[in-house]
Amino acid sequence: MLARPAIRKMRGFAEGTRPVQQAILTHGVKKRQDRRFFDRATVLRGPETGELLVTEAKTQNSALLGTMQRANCLLRIDEGPCELKAGDVVDVVRVDLPEGTVL
Repeated sequence: MLARPAIRKMRGFAEGTRPVQQAILTHGVKKRQDRRFFDRATVLRGPETGELLVTEAKTQNSALLGTMQRANCLLRIDEGPCELKAGDVVDVVRVDLPEGTVL
């Protein structure tokens, strides 16, 4: 979220941001700390409605790279303590699409 845009800018690439979409959370998520979180997650289209559904990876430990390898998005959870419930609409930052993609 920080290093790649900075490196691209230093190398002379046009500034591009990761695409952000809204998706429906498939399960509850709790956060107690006051900082913003970007949790690894997977977003897919629901088979019945076609809506985007996001599922957070079970483990968010930074040492486990497998969850990042399987993730296609980052679930953005804003500052402040919060409790999200299944069915809430949340923002997801797509990491499987190139920077600057317009959705």
